[in-house]
Amino acid sequence: MKNLKTTIASAILTAYSLMITASADLESGLSSAKTEAQSAIKTTVDTFIVPIATGIALVAFFIFIVTAVFKHRNGDDIKGSIMLAVVMLILIALLQAWSTWGWTLIGW
Repeated sequence: MKNLKTTIASAILTAYSLMITASADLESGLSSAKTEAQSAIKTTVDTFIVPIATGIALVAFFIFIVTAVFKHRNGDDIKGSIMLAVVMLILIALLQAWSTWGWTLIGW
């Protein structure tokens, strides 16, 4: 009977030890996966998303400038087109500096 109690206690302690080890392995695995995912996302955003968005904003900037020129030639009000062109310039500047401020803002 004493041998059975010792065996049961030993089995419980071994199971508990395995659960703690599995928990630590799971936690480190999740942490590693999070780090790898963040790295992949940063690379994708910095390499593809930001340049594409900057290109789109640049095209929009030139469209607003050309629109303002044509409106000016026709004697129309150009305030709206100029304002949108300035907004696009600000957007371009923010996009180009994204890797400096954007990841800090997110907390990565």
